[in-house]
Amino acid sequence: MRLAEQQNRLRSQIDILIVQALAHQALGEAAKARAAMAQALALAEPEGYLRLFGAEGKPMADLLASLDPGSLGKYIDRIRAAGAQPNAMPTAAGSAQPAIDALSERELEVLRLLALGLSNQEIAQKLFVAVNTVKGHNLRIFAKLQAKSRSGAVARARELGFL
Repeated sequence: MRLAEQQNRLRSQIDILIVQALAHQALGEAAKARAAMAQALALAEPEGYLRLFGAEGKPMADLLASLDPGSLGKYIDRIRAAGAQPNAMPTAAGSAQPAIDALSERELEVLRLLALGLSNQEIAQKLFVAVNTVKGHNLRIFAKLQAKSRSGAVARARELGFL
């Protein structure tokens, strides 16, 4: 965990905390499980990670149900909605609408940069990828969000609670 923190690898930190939480839960250490999960949720919420939690199935659902929602209640609801309906994207209101597929972490990154108004070239430089790679991500994002343009994709993402 320390190495992931030192190297500023947020996703690795969240993955580690999820594994720790589920391990504590399996060992019957409920308080430790809830503490690790609360820390994972606090790190994941600003970035909107959903699939990391949904991939863990019933043990994760049980653990989330045991938490005091507090300030993360809406985020926990989004995780539950995403897990309960894997072929749907949660909206800001918590309901779900059909979608082709959920956005990948990289597509979410590109979408956030699109929302900032960056060009394909600027996004490519920021992500250290080729411009054609960014264009490919854009096409997949547009298809998944059922949008025809950058502004349409950003508007739809905001409507669905991704931005």
